[in-house]
Parts: sequence; C-alpha cells; structure tokens
Amino acid sequence: MRQSAEGARVTEVPVPEGDEDAVRIMTVHAAKGLEFPVVILTGLNADRPARTDGVLFDREGNKAEVSIGQGRSFTTPGFEGLADNERRMGEDEYVRLLYVATTRARDHLVLSVFRTEKDEKSAAAQMGKFLDGQDDLWEQVPEHVGNPSKYAEPEKKVVEPEGHSLESRDEWISRRKLLLEKQGRPMSVAATRLAQIAKEESQSEEPWKRGRGGTSIGRAVHSVLQTIDLVTGGGIEATSHAQAAAEGIPDRSEEIASVVRVAVESDVVRRAVASGRLWREVPVAVPMGEGVLEGFIDLLFEEEGSLIVVDYKTDALEATETGDAVDRYRLKAGSYALAVQNATGKAVQEVVFLFLQPRREETLTNINELVEEAEDAAVAHLG
Repeated sequence: MRQSAEGARVTEVPVPEGDEDAVRIMTVHAAKGLEFPVVILTGLNADRPARTDGVLFDREGNKAEVSIGQGRSFTTPGFEGLADNERRMGEDEYVRLLYVATTRARDHLVLSVFRTEKDEKSAAAQMGKFLDGQDDLWEQVPEHVGNPSKYAEPEKKVVEPEGHSLESRDEWISRRKLLLEKQGRPMSVAATRLAQIAKEESQSEEPWKRGRGGTSIGRAVHSVLQTIDLVTGGGIEATSHAQAAAEGIPDRSEEIASVVRVAVESDVVRRAVASGRLWREVPVAVPMGEGVLEGFIDLLFEEEGSLIVVDYKTDALEATETGDAVDRYRLKAGSYALAVQNATGKAVQEVVFLFLQPRREETLTNINELVEEAEDAAVAHLG
C-alpha cells in the first residue's frame, strides 16, 4: 500500500509473469491518455472534503484574502467570495476527472455506485440519477445472494448456454452498431460546419481550399469589425494593430485596417448603421432533429420590420469567383435565416455575403428555399 501524488492510497497488485498487461490498479491521474479493455471504477461514494486554504489570491484584484483561527475567527471581507469560487472550481475539476476515469474503457466499464439512501452529492449518487431510466446504456450486475463472507466453492453444474449462436451474435452486432450510430451522432452542428460539409462534398478545387479567410488576416478582420465604431470608423488603426499582434502578424496591421475600411464603407454596413437597430457577433441556436443548429452572425440589423443577415467574407477571390462562392455558402445562409426567424418570430428579408477581397456584395432573397435546404441538411447530420 502506498500514497499517490493526489493523496489516494493505491494498492499494487502482482502482475502474472509473462502477462504484464493483465492487471493495473492506479489513480485516475495515472490513467490519463491510456485505454484498457475493461475498467472497474470504485470509490465513487467517498466523501470529498470541501475545505479551502486559509489564504486565497484574487489575481484580478491583485490582492490576497485570509481566514485564520479556530472556526475561522478572523476572515477578511473578500474571503468567502473567493472560497465559494474555489469550491465551484473544485467541483468542475472533479467532473473533468470523472470524465477521464469513465472514458478509459474500450469494451466494458464497471461502475460501483453503492451509496446510502441519504447520499445525494457523491459521484455514485449523481451517476445513479443519470443512469436511472437509461436502461439501453447500462446493465446492472445482480446483487450477491447469501453470506458474502463465506466463499464456499460453488457447486459445479453444466449449464447449456442460452442464445449463444452465430445468429444471436450477428443480432447483437447489429443492435450494437445501431446503438453506436445513435449515441455517436453530434448533439449540435454549426452553420459554418454545414457549409464546410457542402464544400467537402463538392468536386471543385480553388478557391475553396483557401477557406474562410482561414488565415490570421481573416480572424483579425472579423475581430476588429466586432468592436470598432461603425458610424465613424474610429479605432480602426489602433484595433487593427492590437489584433495583428494577437495573431502574431504585427507587420500586417495596415493590411488588416485596409480590409476593415472596405467593410465599413460598404453599402450594406451603411444601411445597417442608418437603420439604428443593429447587432454584431450575434449567437443563434435552434432545436433541430435530435440536436441543435447554432452559429454566430457577423452583423444583423432590422430594416422596415424585417431582418437582414450580413456575413463578412475575407476569402481572397477574383471578382468572377464570388458567384460560385455563394453557391457553397447557401447552407450557411439558410441556417442563419432559420435560426433567426425561429428565435425572433420576424422574417429574414435578405442574407448578404459581403466579400472584402475584392469588395462585392452578394445578396440572397430566396429565404424560404434556403431555410428548407438548411433544415434538411441539419436533420440529416443530427438525426
């Protein structure tokens, strides 16, 4: 018996000679990055102390909070707030640790979820609640009958196996495949991902391999347009300089600023500013199939009671290529329109792709058709 680095006692079991991979008993930390055919996870009903250190550091406020003495007789004003935060972080870390533990098994995961009736906080209790009603995900091992302290040799009987045949095996393989397909489906899909799927399925080459501006320049331009003053264009140079540094391309800040000015001076951004009702970097999501369709809209504004979706494109294209580009982005346009209409109850009038290199606006108005295509694609992806 020895102490592990994380304080838990670990029993070392002799490994049979010539079969070094037969048994391993280890801490969760030690198992990180490893995989085993069978994992037995125990100790889930153990109490976890909710203690915190007597000295906690507030890095945002650049100060320390202290609690000392019997029963915390002296406590500085900000200590309890930091202590609550530390406890929450500890709970989050414990969940992450359990995730590591339960994903080490390749074929079988055995959980010991024994706990008392009053236990509501242990990992065993939480897992028991999660598994309740999910009979297709797990199987309970029958409880031992009789006195477990008497390890008498059981009477040997010849029992004919039930259901052990090639046919039953094939049936099990089929059920397992269906279950894995169901559980393996994603819970959400982004509008950008749907567009990417369409791109991957197409046979065209350039310019699509260049991606969504898929570069540091593209990310920087989007970040600048998210924060600057669209009315005056104020702050373009300073913000472009900061974003260029953040992307590791400080020598290209002027290029970033130039592309941003193209967006600020465009007709559709001028329309958005004139509307007086505009929103930037808008998160949207809508239930779809067995999951969620989600995304972030670069610019959204309301004009005469209808909504206009604007998507900035920093792809370096020729003027003649933007039309083909729009075809690849149809699912993204439909996804945004679908999510916005469902969330707001208002109609989307246009989806505008604002290409910045070169400057060109491509406007889609066949919203119903786009929404239908996006919905079909999302349901096919999510199930």
